[in-house]
Amino acid sequence: MSKSSSFVEFLSKTHYDNHDNVKNNPKLVVMGNEAGDADSILSALALSFVLDQQRDNYSDESSAVIPLVSIPKEDLSLRPDVVLLLKAAKIDSEKLFYLSDNLSLQNLFQSSHPSEDRPASEEWLQNLSICLTDHNSIRYNLSHLRDNVCLIVDHHQDEENHPKVTGTSRDIAFREGKATVGSTCTLVTERLFQLRNNTSETRNIDANLALILLGTIILDTVNMDPTSGKGTERDKEAIEKLLECTDWFSLHHTHPNLFSLKKENEKLKPCPSHIFKWLSEAKFDTKFWMEMSAFDALRIDYKRFASKEASSDKDLAFGLSSVLIPIHDMIQKPQFISDTQLFMSNKHAKVTLLGILSCVFNSSGPEREMLLIGTSERVNSMADFLLNDPSTASLQFSLPDVEKERAFMKVIEKSGHTFDMNVKLLLQKNPKASRKQVAPVMMASSL
Repeated sequence: MSKSSSFVEFLSKTHYDNHDNVKNNPKLVVMGNEAGDADSILSALALSFVLDQQRDNYSDESSAVIPLVSIPKEDLSLRPDVVLLLKAAKIDSEKLFYLSDNLSLQNLFQSSHPSEDRPASEEWLQNLSICLTDHNSIRYNLSHLRDNVCLIVDHHQDEENHPKVTGTSRDIAFREGKATVGSTCTLVTERLFQLRNNTSETRNIDANLALILLGTIILDTVNMDPTSGKGTERDKEAIEKLLECTDWFSLHHTHPNLFSLKKENEKLKPCPSHIFKWLSEAKFDTKFWMEMSAFDALRIDYKRFASKEASSDKDLAFGLSSVLIPIHDMIQKPQFISDTQLFMSNKHAKVTLLGILSCVFNSSGPEREMLLIGTSERVNSMADFLLNDPSTASLQFSLPDVEKERAFMKVIEKSGHTFDMNVKLLLQKNPKASRKQVAPVMMASSL
């Protein structure tokens, strides 16, 4: 596949060129994590373009870099912030590849004309390499492809899988218990500018690519708000470079609401605060979250966690679903109990312990809670670990007061459903600790 001149052209051409002539040849598939949030989806798209631009052997037009949206196509509408950015960047979501329930990687990339002396299953596997963005351990239902992983670009604690991926191919921005960047898109931006330095590129950055990267970094770092504890100096530098090295005229023409009044002799560039307001209002829209079913709310931003030894054992694994409404509102959704049981037993979750992480923003910053649901043994053991083990002190978990606990249990009982699993509500007083910090601590428990 030939090198594309623009980001949008690359995405369109990737879809168009994915016929048997490409399927028969080597390909690098770039995919984000199973939660499929903005950073996961958009870092995969942007990194694919950067990797395509830096290919050494342009005479080999058979090789291809293919971005993969790591959720089913029909679920994209559940991510309004992603939809906004794709539309603003002129990216046709219909021309992207999605990892759907009924469309596996093998179906998507296996040639329909395998050679006689080599089975199709062997041929497509030998031609497939995988890059993971925004995670560093391939999802358990694709674990048969673990040996195909050759590149990792991420900012979560290293789960120490894929040991053959080392050196610069294992780019995990997480040190001493914390992420050193707030967004995987910051790592992609750094690679973009490194490529520009290596090639002595002086032209402005593709505005559509810059918007995807800039918008995601601003959203992930809460517009560099220090009270959120998300942004780092690397994120700040990435934002500044994208703002300065991009011609924003086309975006100003289509989205003037993202710009402040320009002073005389000042460069035209969007306002980060306006971008954050635009995206966060879509992502945190209360009406959107309240109208969503409990099942959809649980799966919209879900990740499964397990040690290497427990990767396929649902009795040892656990899941974490991030929601953007209070737990009190979450448990009042119709069929909350039955939807939760159904979700935990389906093939994508497959866990006996689920944590629902709630994050809402008020005038003083983020406010967090966790609801543990599962077998009594697992819920009680995990709650005891999170509340009492010295290693969890930084998360500052605590039990709700008697009045809040009574109101919580009243709502659960009012649901009218028989519930053969235990539930436990925990308050989290450290608002800066998101799933990125909570999950490694839970994985370290003795469960």
